[in-house]
Amino acid sequence: MESVTRLSLNPWVICDFDLGQMGDYLAMMPCLERLKVIDCAKVTQKLPLASLRSLTFHYSDHSDGHMEENSLQNIVDSCPKLEHLDLGFTWRMEGSGAAAGSEPLTWSQAQRILHPRRETLKHLKLEFNKTPWGFTSPRPVRQEEYLSSFREFKALESLWVRTVGFGSKENLGKAPTFPENVQHLVGMLPESLTRICFCGTHPEWDGLLVLAKAISEGHLPKLKKVMVEDVPYIESDQSGYEELSTALGACVEILEDMEDEVEVDDIWKQYTTAAYQ
Repeated sequence: MESVTRLSLNPWVICDFDLGQMGDYLAMMPCLERLKVIDCAKVTQKLPLASLRSLTFHYSDHSDGHMEENSLQNIVDSCPKLEHLDLGFTWRMEGSGAAAGSEPLTWSQAQRILHPRRETLKHLKLEFNKTPWGFTSPRPVRQEEYLSSFREFKALESLWVRTVGFGSKENLGKAPTFPENVQHLVGMLPESLTRICFCGTHPEWDGLLVLAKAISEGHLPKLKKVMVEDVPYIESDQSGYEELSTALGACVEILEDMEDEVEVDDIWKQYTTAAYQ
């Protein structure tokens, strides 16, 4: 097993599976570079993953995915060479059986934990639901739970993020306040980006127009591809698509059905995981 470089783990028993207990097993694969974990969010201990470059956490439809701060901290601390991280999970809904006193990982916590990997991280997907408390939030999102600037992530090439992750009106996690203007946008995104995916768009969101203006002013010079969720009210922002297409040389990809995760993920993986095949 010493020559294994890729591994996919899918536990038979989803309930309470702890990846942190697999240290001895993973230690037998010192050359492991790519790890995909399905239906598991608990990592109670650091793991021997010194060579790992690509890490994916995915959850199936029947799973109640719920990652906490300590779990992400343990897995990131275990991967000093981490270049690609795909966090695709759903927030545990209120009353769904979460442990007493436990809270789901917030956008800001994930960003803070990843900060020590700002020199190595190239591809990042933070696919959380609309708010840290599910689709029907029992409380507003706290200001400190939002994402802050990614400018210090100097190696970052691709970023998949929900627009409300940077802020939302009345802190309800529905109508994004990002970006307020060009200065706000370029203050949040690193110049190294070559691809970005905005999901969770809203009728009032004019981010494409702001992004097009930023590009026309010379910002984000390496950006080659923009992926954006298509929604029924697309006509309200049609000018944004057209202006951005012109600014980027027609490199805008409209994701017509974000619910079709297999197709959308395939599009994203063609770019983000090519180096780890």
